[in-house]
Amino acid sequence: MATLGVDIIGFGAIGRELAKRISTDEELRKSFTVYSITDSSGTVYPKSQTEVQRAAEWKTATQGKNLDASGIDKKPGKGSAQIGVDVTTSDYKKPEEAKKRAAEVLESGRHFVSANKVALAYYYSDVMELARKKKLAVGYGGTICGGVHAISVARRIGGGEIQSAGAVLNASTTMILSMLEEDEGSLSFDDACKKAAETGVLEKDSSIDLDGIDAGAKSAILGNVIFPESKYSLGDVAIRGLRDDKAQAVIKYVTQKRKESGEKIRLVSEITKEGISVEPRTVPKDSPLAVPGKFNAVLFTTKTLGEISIRNLGGGVELTASVIISDMRNIEKLYDKKN
Repeated sequence: MATLGVDIIGFGAIGRELAKRISTDEELRKSFTVYSITDSSGTVYPKSQTEVQRAAEWKTATQGKNLDASGIDKKPGKGSAQIGVDVTTSDYKKPEEAKKRAAEVLESGRHFVSANKVALAYYYSDVMELARKKKLAVGYGGTICGGVHAISVARRIGGGEIQSAGAVLNASTTMILSMLEEDEGSLSFDDACKKAAETGVLEKDSSIDLDGIDAGAKSAILGNVIFPESKYSLGDVAIRGLRDDKAQAVIKYVTQKRKESGEKIRLVSEITKEGISVEPRTVPKDSPLAVPGKFNAVLFTTKTLGEISIRNLGGGVELTASVIISDMRNIEKLYDKKN
């Protein structure tokens, strides 16, 4: 079959990694080609794989400046893309803009793949309903990389079997809490946050991680997968992050008494049909939720299958790009079935 065209919307680190892979990997080049690249300054239309690579190199070299000086055509070529990929930065202050991007992709007849959490965290049901009407696919593994396998398991188990889920979905806070536990009490919370920022795991706006917004968004998305009838939105999630007084007191107690208590503290999501909460909680050190470092975990409680735990690495540029490509491969299979 012919290669599928891809419109990349957003050209930060993840967008550039995706573009480079599509343009340089021999197997991916057989399946996909980049039709357009959009950043905050506008849109360009590469006419070759070399131009795609040049756009990525230019954006990286100029540290985020616009694409104008790359010399790539600003006029659309013939044909149109089959997939729109939203890899813009998740801006939780602008949910309507995120929803609009998703709607524009689907209304235009393109399948929608996203690593931006905002549209699906706030409007999961609306986006999915529009896709259903248009008979298009939505790929959103990149919005919740650390729970991507949990999404697959939840779909396979089927409706009604999962009763609840506990989850640790934010690798940044897990890394900070792990550092505090591993230290002998001399490392402060602020120092742990600085170290985490130096590794690049914290969002530029650290409140998104530290105050539980990222975990809440991922929990809302996962909650809609498990309990679609609940039609969760991020605004429905009860969130308490790591920085309020109660959380700080618990963190201090557990990290100082970890050997005696046998407990760890994690930013835990509790997902049920009735509601979703995110807050720092103590967990036994042998719990599936007591993951270290950059790992995420989901623990399903089921009616007849007992407990099912899934653990995998959280986000990051390379992992997110890989999950996006997996979503694109699933869309490619839809075309294979038609032909």
